[in-house]
Amino acid sequence: LRTSLGKGRAFIRYSLVHQRLADTLQQCFMNTKVTSDWYYARSPFLKPKLSSDIVGQLYELTEVQFDLVSRGYDLDAAWPTFA
Repeated sequence: LRTSLGKGRAFIRYSLVHQRLADTLQQCFMNTKVTSDWYYARSPFLKPKLSSDIVGQLYELTEVQFDLVSRGYDLDAAWPTFA
C-alpha cells in the first residue's frame, strides 16, 4: 500500500473482517477535537445524533461475517470487484 486511499481501503477491509469498524470509529468520534480537525463543520461525524446513528448502523454490521482476502488486490488503484 502506497497511498492514503489504499491504506484507508485496507483499514476498512481489516476492520470489517475483524468486526471492529464500529468500535474504532466510535472511539474516533468521541474525540471531537481530533475529529473536527479532519472534517468540515457540516460533516455528520461532528453532529452527535448523526454520528450516533452511523455508529449504530455499523454495529449492525458486526453480525455479518466478512471474508475479504487481503492479498492479490491493488487497493491503491480501486476497490476489488466481484462477479
